[in-house]
Amino acid sequence: MADFLESQNIFPLNMNFVTADGDIGYHLTGLFPRRKYNVAQGVYPKKGWLLENLWLGHVDPKEHPRMYNPEKGYIVSANNFVASKNAKHGVTHAFSFTHRFIRLNELFDSRIKDKGYLNVQDMIDGQLDTVDLQAQLSTEYIIKNVEKGLESALNITFKTNEAKKAKMRSMIMNSFKLWRDWNFAFELDQIQASIYLAFDVAFATYFQETKIDNPDVRRGIHGNIIFDNFYYKEIHRWADLNNPVQ
Repeated sequence: MADFLESQNIFPLNMNFVTADGDIGYHLTGLFPRRKYNVAQGVYPKKGWLLENLWLGHVDPKEHPRMYNPEKGYIVSANNFVASKNAKHGVTHAFSFTHRFIRLNELFDSRIKDKGYLNVQDMIDGQLDTVDLQAQLSTEYIIKNVEKGLESALNITFKTNEAKKAKMRSMIMNSFKLWRDWNFAFELDQIQASIYLAFDVAFATYFQETKIDNPDVRRGIHGNIIFDNFYYKEIHRWADLNNPVQ
């Protein structure tokens, strides 16, 4: 099985499998470049004409991440990172953060604890689960950033109109109170989900329009997993800065 999966290198995929004997496994397929600098940002555009950024060949498929018959009895794959920044080679850094992976593990572990096994219904429930740990972890960072830059934004938008400033300030602060009372599920009746997405999209748009000059690059990264990964790191960094967000 390992030899077969190591030969499947057309696309980078998280391959899960089960054998007729009941064994389960995970194997990362695809071709990944070896670089001089093995950093988590290896997937971002670089100056390709510089020698230091040239590829040094491809990672040997025998060194791809894999897992066979884990002790917990199941394998979760959610398009997530499978190698940390400490890995020998920078692979899977264009994949998603591990929030969905963690959430599914939480669900399945709780089911096993309750009844001792997993079945098809558990898989369906996991697929339909709408709780977003990314939203849970980033909500306070987004709110903190808004609070830091709120007065500057109000002054720019409404100048000397104190009545409009007060009205907008009150609306935003009230939305924060409602937002914080949220179970982080993206359901149709969850107004907090809409509030989160409104601020989330606003921050992402601000970042793209003010930090990236090239409109073609902005279009290329819009809604891209690579941008999302970088963006969420940035809002955490902004929130920890002492100066207000401008």
